[in-house]
Order: sequence, then C-alpha cells, then structure tokens
Amino acid sequence: MIDVRVWDYVTRYADANAKWFAWMSKNFRNKGPLSGDFFYVVYDQAKERFLPVGDVGADCWALGWGYPWFPSSELAREGWKHILDRAKWRRPSPDMVYAQNSLLMGCCSGGWPPVSNAFVPLVAVQGEGRGSPAAVKVLRWLEAKYGRQVDMDGDGHRESYYYHTDDALRIATTGNIAAALATDGDSLRRLFRTPRHSILTAPTVAHVDYPNVYVRTAEYVAPVLRFVVLKGTPGFHGQTEIRCTQCPGHPTVLRDGQPFQDFEQTGSTLVIRTDVEREHVFQVTPGDAPPRTAGPEARKTGGITAHSEDGRRYATPRINGPYVRVYIPGEDIFPGPDSEHFQASRSYKEWVPNDFAILKGPDDRWHAIGITHPKPPGFDPPAYNPRTVHEAEWLLFHAVSPRGNLKEHLKEGAWRDAKKVLPPGHRPGEIRECHAPFVVRKDGLYHMVYGPNPLRLAASTNLYDWKPAGVLFQQEGGARDPNVVLHGGRYILAYVTRNSILARTSQDLRHWSTQPVEVFRMRRSGDPESPSIVECNGQFYLFWCLWDASDAVSGAYDYRTFVYRSSNPLDFKDAPCVAELKAHAPKVFQDESGDWFISSVEWPSRGVSIAPLAWK
Repeated sequence: MIDVRVWDYVTRYADANAKWFAWMSKNFRNKGPLSGDFFYVVYDQAKERFLPVGDVGADCWALGWGYPWFPSSELAREGWKHILDRAKWRRPSPDMVYAQNSLLMGCCSGGWPPVSNAFVPLVAVQGEGRGSPAAVKVLRWLEAKYGRQVDMDGDGHRESYYYHTDDALRIATTGNIAAALATDGDSLRRLFRTPRHSILTAPTVAHVDYPNVYVRTAEYVAPVLRFVVLKGTPGFHGQTEIRCTQCPGHPTVLRDGQPFQDFEQTGSTLVIRTDVEREHVFQVTPGDAPPRTAGPEARKTGGITAHSEDGRRYATPRINGPYVRVYIPGEDIFPGPDSEHFQASRSYKEWVPNDFAILKGPDDRWHAIGITHPKPPGFDPPAYNPRTVHEAEWLLFHAVSPRGNLKEHLKEGAWRDAKKVLPPGHRPGEIRECHAPFVVRKDGLYHMVYGPNPLRLAASTNLYDWKPAGVLFQQEGGARDPNVVLHGGRYILAYVTRNSILARTSQDLRHWSTQPVEVFRMRRSGDPESPSIVECNGQFYLFWCLWDASDAVSGAYDYRTFVYRSSNPLDFKDAPCVAELKAHAPKVFQDESGDWFISSVEWPSRGVSIAPLAWK
C-alpha cells in the first residue's frame, strides 16, 4: 500500500492508509445541507494545506484517485451517487453534460470547469462501469471543446491526442481522461492491489536507441524475456544496441526463432547488437532453463517456435502468404437513427468494418458479416478520435463472394456488399449497439451470437434475412466479441470481459451455463479482443488481438495477434504463447478442401483481407 502524507493546516496525519481514511471519511464530509458537494475541502497544493471550500472537482479528484487504495470501496460509490444526485449539472446539448464547480476556489485550477470535470469520468467508470452515461456525456463535452489531434513526431500524421484545457494543466487533464478511458469498474483498484514485487527483480528491456529504435512489445513470462523491436526513424541504418538488465548468467538468445550470438553479458546486464531493417522478435532464456526452440532446425513462426516445456513438438501457426483484400466497403445509406455526426437516410461514401464472422453459405457463396458504420470524423489511421471512433456501430455489414470455392475468389475486391444486417429498427427493444457477430449452423438454421452486453441471439435460414431471438445472458463487467466452438458434444462460447476471456457452455445455443469460467487473463497491460479458439491435431489454440491504449501501434485497430496453446479449450491461463501474428480481429477457418486461412479487418487495408495459414 501507499504511505500518504496529508496536512490539515499544520497538523500532520496518516502514517497508514486505514487511519487516515477513517479520519478523512469522517472529518472531510460536507455537513452543509444546502451544498451539493460531497466533501467540504479543497487542497491548496502550493501551501500544502486543505481549505474548507467544497468543489465537485476536488470531490472527484479524491474519490477517483483514492478509490483504488481506499480500504473500502463503499465511500467512493456513495460519493459518486451523491455527485450524480446533487452536483450542478449543466447540459449544453442533449448528449453532453458537465458539472459546474466552485468558482471561488475550484479544484486545481481555481474554478476552471474543464480541469475539474477531467476528474469526473474516472469516478464515474469506477462507480458505474465503462458505460456510465454521465462519463460518456462529460467526455463528449470535453472532447467537443478541448480535444486536439497533434503530430508529435513531425511525419505529417496527427497520431497523438490531448485535451488543451490550458497551457499549465493540459497534460494533467489528458492523463485523467486517459485513466478513465482505460478503467472499467474495479480494474484500477485490482491493479493497485495486486502484489508486483517480483517486477523489481525480473529481467527487463532497460534501454534502446530511441527514437531510432522502437520497442513494440515486451513481456516477461518466467523464465523467458520476450520483446519486439523495430525501426523508429526511417533514415536510421546499421547496428544498434539493446540493453537488458537483471538477466541471469549464461543466457540463450533467439532472434526470430533462430539462435543468435551477437551479444555480451557483464554481470546481470545483457547487451544485444542487431540491425532493425525489419522487425525482430527476441527471446532471452536463462542458461538453466530450456529455450523455446528445437535447435538450429527451428522454423520461424512469428518469432516463436513449436517446442514446448514438456519436450514434445506441437504444430504452431504462421501466415503462409500475402493478405488479399477480398472486400472493400462501398457507399451506402445509413438507416439511422440519427447520431451526432450521421443522419438517417443519408448516403455515406466511406464505411469502416470491424470484428466479423466468416463462413460458407447455402448459396455456394462465402459470407462475411460484421460491425460497420460510416467513417467518423477524425478517423485517419493510425490517428483516431476516441470519442467518435465507434460512433453509430449499430448494424452489420454483409459481404458476399461469387459462387464457388474460397480459393477461386481470393481476389482484390471480389466480395461485394449485400444488404446490411440488423439495424436498430429491426431489433425493437434492444440496445442500439450490434457488435462482433459469430455465426453457427445447427438444425438447418444459422444462429448468430452478438454483443455487446447483453449477448444476444438472432436466427436465419439463408444468412440474408435475420430475426432477433432474444437475450442469452447479461455478464457483470460486460461481455463482447463472442466466439463459439463445438467440442465433446457441447458448445463453448468464449467472450471478453474487461481484461479476461470467459466461457460458458450449452447444448442448444440458447441456454448457457449460469456461471462462466475464466479461460484466460491478461499478463500485460491492455485488454484482449476478438478471441478465436480452434482445434488442430488434438491441441487447442486461442487467438486474440490486443487493445492497449498505452501501447497502441495502429490506432484503434491494433494488428498484434497472440496465439496460446492448451490441451483444454477452457483453460489457457498458464498456456504458453506460441506465436505472434499480424491480424486485427482474426478469424481462423478452413475452406472446402480443409486448408487453413486467417482473416483480418482494417489491416493491412480498409476492408476484409484473407491470407493462407500453415501449421508446422
């Protein structure tokens, strides 16, 4: 826990959190019945003292950042309910709100509403979850008035985003909003309370020649330190040094799955010399642990090979050819209802697809059905506007191939738009959002599971005409990106909840087990997206792509897909990561002749792309 020092005038408190919390929760509480503030105190940073003045920004600052380490979560939840009920909410438009703060002595910036309101979403998402209506509306207000795109590296692309409330506090404001966007319910509290002492002694990538060299990702899963480096400055050429620290003696180093010798070690510091003319995947294994390789004959599989800890060899997937963009979205009419930037019955030239299902239909055509919406403002990958990036994702695109086998129609733009599927008007009584469908054929019908929370079901006889069939279940903490696999006579439905993948089982696709099981939990920052479980040669492989706002490499459509292998389709928690592939929202499937393929959306190009997949 954190050792916190606070002052009330000149009195020093809190050598321990619990003692300070008990005092603060009693003495800071506002006792004035006419005030809407939860606490009656504002902290004067310059003089290191608290002032007896209430302010909604100070309330949200204390509750939002205090929530993770408060001994109990009850005070923060009570405080947020109080703020919802009694704050002076201003509504500049139907979909925007902000809280009027104390104009005499406001939080941090002396009565400046945008700075105070930057703390509001963090409390809201912890008190109500990521979908908090108040958080969404406050973020919209901050976005509309203060959001700015900026080109930080001078390459002509506005890849970064911040909130320019004022010169002095724009970084702090952006940090508060970023924390809210990365938090959902208790996630920040769990992060604060998870023991991480081992990180201090674990092997780590300590230095690269930034900005000439970028680290795309780095993780330590004992006993292997694994990281990916690539060129950062286009004009940079030649050798560079990567310094890793806290590495045990006599390590084995692999580069792109092959033994690598150009390194030296002094004590626990390892210096690797390499070029970065292309992206390289490194693995560092201590001398007393078996490396994840089969020796000189090991083949490349996205940088990780098929050798496992038990000495056996298992098949590992790798992309075995170029992607072909089979579907390019065409101009279409937005069916509505109106959103902030899109109007019903208006035609929009550019549409953005996302997570989708792919399968062969009864009409001898291949079908792709998935998320779509008109291209929103500020969407110029890798740059995107976090407030509008998913605006009006309320219906599904439907792309159809010509008749025949898959391989015959792996051609640029060969798949064409059919009528879009399940707009809000066809789903009365449901939420507007319609995301990430997965389609299964059973008993002569096609069953579509889709989200987000609650997960729902629709049915069709032909893949063109769909009828909603009701809610399957509601998941506390959210549910999205469903994937269904049939194993042992039962269906397994895997889906994402926060930073985990959960699963439920069913015999009929309609009635699912009451309690989910945790299939996988993230071992790094960020959330998994678009899980896909497939079986190959008696082993199960979990594919998921990464979403990490703190480490995004391709805007909102990250193409880093990780693959884990397990003998149990319901347990990948301790499974090895056996490959890293490039695909966003991957779907792994077989064609009519049993050959394997992988699909990707919005990477490497706008639309749906397919590449051959090999198991070696």
